[in-house]
Amino acid sequence: MNRRNGCLLALSLLVPALSLTSCMDRVQELYGEDEYLRGPLVDYYFTGRDDFEGREVRANDVLPPVIGEDGYALGDMDKAAHGRPSPRDLFPEWFSWMPEGGTISAYHAEAHSMEQSYLGKDFGRTASLSAKDPSFADGIASRIYDGQLSCHSYHSKAFLNLDQDGMALMFPHAIEEPGDGILMSLRGGSDVGGARDVSVSVNLTLYLDLGEGTYFAETVVLEDVLLHTNDGGENVSFLAVPMDLFETKGPLAGFGLSYEYREDPLSSEYEISAKAEEKTEGHFGLLLYEFTLPGWTLGIS
Repeated sequence: MNRRNGCLLALSLLVPALSLTSCMDRVQELYGEDEYLRGPLVDYYFTGRDDFEGREVRANDVLPPVIGEDGYALGDMDKAAHGRPSPRDLFPEWFSWMPEGGTISAYHAEAHSMEQSYLGKDFGRTASLSAKDPSFADGIASRIYDGQLSCHSYHSKAFLNLDQDGMALMFPHAIEEPGDGILMSLRGGSDVGGARDVSVSVNLTLYLDLGEGTYFAETVVLEDVLLHTNDGGENVSFLAVPMDLFETKGPLAGFGLSYEYREDPLSSEYEISAKAEEKTEGHFGLLLYEFTLPGWTLGIS
């Protein structure tokens, strides 16, 4: 069961007594200001959601292809990292805004979150799913569809904390043409140790709508995704995945994301788990901030 549902229900009862504010008028849920900033990370996993469970889902009989570092871009928006190109190098058209005379080195900082002059010009607000289709602006999943890396400069307002089992989300309606690829902003979170890079293997699934309640699931495995990890909100990475890695082109019904916790520099000092149900000294989580499909075409019914 999704651990957040109970908290969301309890918070919804407080709405008459509290002022419901949205982040750029699109984030729909009400959270405490420090909701994700206190207590063990394990208490804040978003777990157990599979919108395709119980439906007829077909998949290839062969093992999913494993994509090495050359197949995707990872790092800061416009800075190469870990020997691979930056997301901006690989997909320059996805990042359409740059400040005069400089680069975006603190994209998630308050100065950029609150700067009105760049709204509608960067990829999040231009290419976010909810910006082009209001049906993506409702429910907890809207958090990653809103193109809001920060919410009033608080990272705690914007992410879903995923354990290793991840999630599978169905879109409000199918997307006819998914576009050029997939762009996510994410980082690692941990309740033990300091800042470091943690290696995970990401399973990314796209669901094709075959009609009559039937879906086709296509998965690729992204190897050695190095996530900046700490117990704060710094060093968010952008993961850019070309759509050419998938045979699935549309209509796209949703996506799934899970991962394998691989290498952590602190594993020799602490017993760390990326599973919500395991009792260990510490926990790791994949913190997903944004998911978008730049170049996508509005969906069918």
